[in-house]
Amino acid sequence: MNNIDSSTSSTTSLFVGKVFTSWDLCDSFLKGWSKNNGFGIIKDRVTKEGGSIRKRTYICEYGKKYTSKSNKDTSTKKLSCPWHLNASCPKGNNPDSLIHITTVVDEHNHELNIEGAAFKEEKRFSDEMMEDVQFLTNNCKMGATAQRRYLEAKYPSHPIYSKDLYIAIQSFRPTAKSLSNDAAKMSNWLDEQKERDSRWVVARGWDEDNTLTHLMWMTPAQVESWILYSDCVINDVTHKTNRYGMALSLFVGFNRDMQNVLLVQALLIDESKESHSWLFKQVLEATGIHPTVILTDSDPAVDAAVREVFRNTYPIHCAFHITQNLHKNLRKPLGDQYEKFIQNFYHCRNSLVQSTFSNRFSKLMEDYPQSRRYLEGLYESKEYWSHSYTSFKFTGGMIASSRVESVNSCIKRMLFNSDVSLCGLMDEIHKLLDEQDKNNRYQYWKLAIPSVKNQEKTNFLFTEVDKCCQNFLTPAVLKLQRDEINQSLYYSANLVELGYSN
Repeated sequence: MNNIDSSTSSTTSLFVGKVFTSWDLCDSFLKGWSKNNGFGIIKDRVTKEGGSIRKRTYICEYGKKYTSKSNKDTSTKKLSCPWHLNASCPKGNNPDSLIHITTVVDEHNHELNIEGAAFKEEKRFSDEMMEDVQFLTNNCKMGATAQRRYLEAKYPSHPIYSKDLYIAIQSFRPTAKSLSNDAAKMSNWLDEQKERDSRWVVARGWDEDNTLTHLMWMTPAQVESWILYSDCVINDVTHKTNRYGMALSLFVGFNRDMQNVLLVQALLIDESKESHSWLFKQVLEATGIHPTVILTDSDPAVDAAVREVFRNTYPIHCAFHITQNLHKNLRKPLGDQYEKFIQNFYHCRNSLVQSTFSNRFSKLMEDYPQSRRYLEGLYESKEYWSHSYTSFKFTGGMIASSRVESVNSCIKRMLFNSDVSLCGLMDEIHKLLDEQDKNNRYQYWKLAIPSVKNQEKTNFLFTEVDKCCQNFLTPAVLKLQRDEINQSLYYSANLVELGYSN
């Protein structure tokens, strides 16, 4: 029994007849031996009997053969390397279930690289790290950027490489087979629509394993709506809409009757800047039109994507999300002063003049020194949320992303739960689009009915203005204009002397 290896002490010798007491020890020995010799091994064929492994073949990581199915230049590790090893656990005359090396073909058709093999092993994720990645992917739905920050903080001495992290995350996504089957059905349906009407827009993104990572589509009506109503659009991402954990990104605008219009829908594997940029590029290629204004939730990844793709678009940050961030970051440090701080902050935010805004913001940081660090960071993006800057842009009166949030709510109410296939999600989105079309048809029918409307109480003061508005404005906007006229009767005006200095 001198050839039995119970440890890795004899990692320098490998020969036919070498014996191990278990498959785990065999695996461990071969892993260390191959590393010391400058290459890696992978498990190939296996023979089992009654749940026990009887035979196993190990091959070089550069083994197997690759056959290209395209004319494109490709890179592969499948070099048909001849190195292989057979191990066997005989059933007869083997009471201790020992593992015997029966074949060793110690030949390679490539150079061996000891440093490269050591580097590969050094950067390999440990079992504990893989457990963290699995938890963050499946339970927290965290993207690669957030996971990388977490792992770098928890394992500061371990090198984290983006490609390795992407592969680790992908290993815990739904299997390629399950997702590809669902994605295939969805893609086939979209392709059928595009064959019937070439105005449909469909774009897909795939990873190296041919697994769906991005999907964007627009109906012909949505393309037309984008052309008509892309002056101001809202973009937001929602989760828990499908069993694969893909994020649903929506673009919502509003029509001449101030009704929500769903313009674009897309499924993204994560909320990284790259994913947002991919989506924005597809929309731009499909329509050729930059939105004039885009309202977002102030996500830095979205802002970066807007700057990269929608270069002619002015980004505005949602006031609701700004308030939520203030609650999260300043409520505890300010304590009892927080409610007064919020009043002063929005008094500052609503300033009409930029110089007034700057003065009030400086005063805000002086009065609340505990908030200075956070406010200094917020001040850097003042052009995106301060009224003195955004008031010069057309937003239809919107300062928050409530329109897209309401569409998200409608979709989630229709889904009932998050364990929905991609095909099921797409069906519900198109039901919402159909409902949107039905509502528009109903409004057009209603407006076509001859009727006499009650006169507003202030129409007699502004009859000519009101007639002019009726000729050019839709009913919904006309009502808003009349409300403004009504409100003007209650304005209290004071004469202010402005002093000008040289």
